[in-house]
Amino acid sequence: MPKTGTEKQSLFAILLGTLLTMSGLIGIRKKADKWLRAFMV
Repeated sequence: MPKTGTEKQSLFAILLGTLLTMSGLIGIRKKADKWLRAFMV
């Protein structure tokens, strides 16, 4: 089935949002690790 432009846009938006969320969570984890190491030392 051929997808319409709006369906492609929404799918792309969902993928983009997921990627941004994942990268954001990874960034938060890295920051948290730095803070934890600073407190441990």
